[in-house]
Parts: sequence; C-alpha cells; structure tokens
Amino acid sequence: MVDDIVTPPLGLLLGGVDFVNLTIKMKNFVYEKQPPVVIRYGKFIQTMISFLIMAITLFFVIKAINKLNKITNKSKKAAEKEVMIPLEPNEEIKILCEIRDLLAKQS
Repeated sequence: MVDDIVTPPLGLLLGGVDFVNLTIKMKNFVYEKQPPVVIRYGKFIQTMISFLIMAITLFFVIKAINKLNKITNKSKKAAEKEVMIPLEPNEEIKILCEIRDLLAKQS
C-alpha cells in the first residue's frame, strides 16, 4: 500500500521526485577502474515513510482495541453491580420466614 499508493503522490507533491531513484554517486578515487560508489538515500527515505505509516496505523488499531476493551469492561462491571445488589426482603417475606421457622421447630 505504501509503495504503490502513498509514496507516488508524496513524490508528486515534492516535484515529481521518485524516492527510490534518489542516489548520490561518489567517484571511486582508490580504484578508478571500478564503478562509482552509490548511496541510495531515496530507498532509505521510502523505507522510513513506510515504517511511519505502519507505526501510525498500528497505533490507531491498538488505541481502538483498548477503547473497545474499556467499553466491554464497563458493561461487565455494570452487569456485576446489578447482580450483586442484595435484595432486602419485605415485611411479608420476613413474616412468612418466621412462620416457616416456627413450623419447622414444632414438627
């Protein structure tokens, strides 16, 4: 995606520069019959752009996952609170429990 979609428009914005072809040729002074030394800094720039785009994308994906995890944890905690609320019996249930206990003692 980065090589085919993102980098070409960026190169166009910078005046039609193709990052891969950016090089510095240094003449070989020691061995003059050898080809010149080529430093491909354009390829390095393209690799750094690819890395930054991937890092930013990964950052936002992890941020989204964390946000979904927080939402899920909040809903789980809310559900646990609803379940853990002790219900106090009303007066009618208390009286029925006392009657039950008295009948259990008699028999």
